[in-house]
Amino acid sequence: MDPPDTGNVITPKQQLGFSGGIYQGFYKTVVVAAEFFSSETTWFDRGEPMGADLVIVRPRQAVNFFNVGATLFW
Repeated sequence: MDPPDTGNVITPKQQLGFSGGIYQGFYKTVVVAAEFFSSETTWFDRGEPMGADLVIVRPRQAVNFFNVGATLFW
């Protein structure tokens, strides 16, 4: 499948992500949280010159994010 013709804008071919978290409340006033988010983006294949040859590459980007925090209610 060819990428859409959008001029100079590079659009992703596929994006996949998931997230999860654990939350614990203490004394009705404090909530502690631990959260994780992971995603991977894949773009359309493209040709890049390497010497006299054209090499096909599939760009990918992976992101992993971990967050810990607390909220105080009063």
